[in-house]
Amino acid sequence: MPVPAASAARVVPGGAGHPGGPGTSAHGIRLICEHLHSARLLANGGAGGKGGAGGAGGAGGDGRAASKSGIDPVEGTDGGRGGAGSSGGAGGAGGQVHVAFITADKPRNLQMEVKGGAAGAAGDGGSGGKGGKRGGSNGAHGKAGRGGTRGAAGNTPDASQVNIDQYWALVASTLGGRTHTWAAYRLETGVYFYRLPAAAPQADPQAPAGESFYSWRGGNSQRCCVWSRRMPPRSSTRSRS
Repeated sequence: MPVPAASAARVVPGGAGHPGGPGTSAHGIRLICEHLHSARLLANGGAGGKGGAGGAGGAGGDGRAASKSGIDPVEGTDGGRGGAGSSGGAGGAGGQVHVAFITADKPRNLQMEVKGGAAGAAGDGGSGGKGGKRGGSNGAHGKAGRGGTRGAAGNTPDASQVNIDQYWALVASTLGGRTHTWAAYRLETGVYFYRLPAAAPQADPQAPAGESFYSWRGGNSQRCCVWSRRMPPRSSTRSRS
């Protein structure tokens, strides 16, 4: 006569994992400069998220031996199967990179990337539930999910050399209605460096005032151009506020 299984225990499989989230698409980069130094511009998509792991299967019910009072023995039940892992998320799309410059140190040193984001890894399968005592078997391990797809690469980056007139035309068209804000920012930046507490040498009194501010920090000069038009020569005597 077969031994009955533990009727109070129910085989519970593990739940499936949640899918991995998609990677973030890259924004575009537009660099417009007078002089180009070595630069590395990255507009790569974000990696997709890893798929969620499957849940562990439920444990099987324990069996029991026959008792002296005549109660029949009960066989343990099997553990539940582990849940399936979920798929990894898709990588984000690469962005765009556009560069325009008047002069450059070494244009070949310019690095631009618009790669698609890496695919998200597959979620792991859940572990099987432990079998109940006295005859229960452990549950099967859940299946792993699938890896996500890699994001699409962005448009081919481009870099072009322009003349001064083309440079200012690009600046104006790119800034649009923000030209006044940009000019105010450049002015504030120039004033900041001009007023840095440092033993700065006297600037050439015949230099065009307003063309540029100079500051000296650690022996290194830093030029910050805040106006594009020349102004009358400034006096060699200047006051500090």
